[in-house]
Amino acid sequence: SFCSMNRENKLVVVPKSTVSTGGSKISFYLYDDESWTHSTLFTVAFFTSVRRIIVIADLTVGCEHRAGYVSCACEAPSWGTEEVVQVQLMVNKASVGLLPFLFYA
Repeated sequence: SFCSMNRENKLVVVPKSTVSTGGSKISFYLYDDESWTHSTLFTVAFFTSVRRIIVIADLTVGCEHRAGYVSCACEAPSWGTEEVVQVQLMVNKASVGLLPFLFYA
């Protein structure tokens, strides 16, 4: 479960992979931060050395703040090929982390 994940990794992406046709919900959790609000701008970049797709994410509302983390979610883009990419979460245009992410066929 999410609660048992390693808290040393401040940024977590769930799931860590999705189908390359896109459309799945991707959630990001950031520990030890409770500063996100509805006016916070979230953008997510899925990229390799030759390709970059940027999507907007929305704040996830719920009990997250009480649990010591905040979260946001976006819809995975259509990548089209099976490939491991980097996914980067930007909050108000500042990077809060970079993680590997797999698109599979």
